[in-house]
Amino acid sequence: IRGVGPLTCYDLCIYICKNYSISLNGRVWLMGPGPQRAADKLKIWKRTAECKKCNITGESYVMIKDVRAAFQKSTFEYDKEKVANGNEDYMESYLCCWESEMRKKD
Repeated sequence: IRGVGPLTCYDLCIYICKNYSISLNGRVWLMGPGPQRAADKLKIWKRTAECKKCNITGESYVMIKDVRAAFQKSTFEYDKEKVANGNEDYMESYLCCWESEMRKKD
């Protein structure tokens, strides 16, 4: 799609998935620099998780179980209820907001 950025495409895809009950299969897409920095800060890659990429778009994702495990193993403050109960889309948004708050504290 020309003229539409990756975040807009992601938002449209998530809307379609929710509307038609299409599962994200546990994938947390790392859209934009915020969630990617959060994944680096949580050292998700340095544990057993691997960063995977979509064959078509090249966008990165990790599994939701790996994100939860990284938060639990970290020494950072985070909302335990939101991390434990959020779905894949919510977790992507939470990573972005969490990373932004962490940057403000630094």
